[in-house]
Amino acid sequence: MCKISYRLLVSSCVAVLLLMGSVACTPGNNSPENAIDVVMQPIDKNILIARPLDLEYVDNWLLWQDHYESYYYCGYKLKSKNFVRFAKVGKGAGEFANWPQGAITSFGFGIFDAIQDNYYAWELEKISIDSTYFPSRSVSLKDSLGVTFQVIQRPDSSFISKGPNPHGLFSFFSKEGELLGHSGEYPPKRKNISNDLHALACLNSTYSYPPSKDKIVVGYIFSGIFDVFQLKDSSAIREWGVNKFPFEYEVNNGRVRMTLDSKYGSFDIKATDKFI
Repeated sequence: MCKISYRLLVSSCVAVLLLMGSVACTPGNNSPENAIDVVMQPIDKNILIARPLDLEYVDNWLLWQDHYESYYYCGYKLKSKNFVRFAKVGKGAGEFANWPQGAITSFGFGIFDAIQDNYYAWELEKISIDSTYFPSRSVSLKDSLGVTFQVIQRPDSSFISKGPNPHGLFSFFSKEGELLGHSGEYPPKRKNISNDLHALACLNSTYSYPPSKDKIVVGYIFSGIFDVFQLKDSSAIREWGVNKFPFEYEVNNGRVRMTLDSKYGSFDIKATDKFI
């Protein structure tokens, strides 16, 4: 029963992702203006899905976290129905020492190893041919003022990440991995909270990156705040946002945590060129 429900979950997500990337309809007499045709394409029933999380779509591939038998990611090619597991966690060559962080970019799928501070661009077609494939080239990214987290590669091959430092919400790196600086204003903080602790609270956030716009959309777990930043070179300019529900977090022994009565927050947001 559990396996069936997970498959239904992923199949539903497939429909949503196809909705994001494909068909727009002409309004009819009996249709809402924004009506869209949704085409279901279920995943092969023989594929065991243990714990699907953070589903993404790129180049006709579905990608998601699975945490299955020491592999962290799954890939499923819709047309050929080719299924692969990759990004193995372990101590050997071509393995990650801890759970890595993946992100869809204009280059495909990138994985950041937070233990080694290395970023790898994965070629999905090579994984489908050779299950032991591991990128031979990596870029070292290290923020001397904070922890590098959630790395995204931009269309010009440079990088951006977010990390807990009081100098800006984002860290910018050159395509060679050199730290260029910090930018991006933090949302208003609660009174009598240090900048460092507020930066830690803001690290508890999720963001989405539509590469064609070179913008970042941020949603915060401790609040109902959304922020949209326009990126230009090594700067992030806040362009638009919603600040309806302020931060709700408490500080205890230098740690920031959610209050028991928190009502609002954002988890795993996605953004296209037009919609969040």
